[in-house]
Amino acid sequence: MAVRPGRLTLFGLGAAVMLLITGCPSTGGAADSTLFTGAAGGGSVVSTPTGSASSAIPASPADVRAVESLVASINNTAGGPVATQQALLMIAVHPDFTAAQQACAAATITIKLDPVLADLTAAPGWAPAESTAPESTVTDSTVTDGGSRVPRGTLYRVPALIEVYTAGRRTGTDMTTLRIAVLDGTAHTFPICLV
Repeated sequence: MAVRPGRLTLFGLGAAVMLLITGCPSTGGAADSTLFTGAAGGGSVVSTPTGSASSAIPASPADVRAVESLVASINNTAGGPVATQQALLMIAVHPDFTAAQQACAAATITIKLDPVLADLTAAPGWAPAESTAPESTVTDSTVTDGGSRVPRGTLYRVPALIEVYTAGRRTGTDMTTLRIAVLDGTAHTFPICLV
């Protein structure tokens, strides 16, 4: 685990932010779990690389278009009303993870994503370390050695720049690895909690 203090400064006046993009540490395949925290005058980025590097499997053109559409939808709400982006994130989350998205604390920020789509690669076998999907809704998932469930759909990872907006103003940026699933031709995020 690497901690890099002071890399992300997001808010003034003591407001704190927590942005969980990639979920829990993964099981199987290469993955990152990144938790961003920021507070007045400083913050930190905690990155937990897990697994090992594997050969890149590029995304199909149809899946790239689905991911582009998802990102455009999220970005259209960046800098606008927080409730608008939160409503979109509820629609965009993987169907097996809606309860986890609903459990997020009330958001005070919005985000814009700038993924490096040329590096969108398949991540077969990736699963959050602790799946929050109810077992009754996981119909065609696979259980990993660690007991986690591999989410349905074609799973991808992509490096991305994140821009954070507070009250319509860009107040921070950082990098992460986004996890996305394409299910029945539609791209979905995994829970994104913005505080």
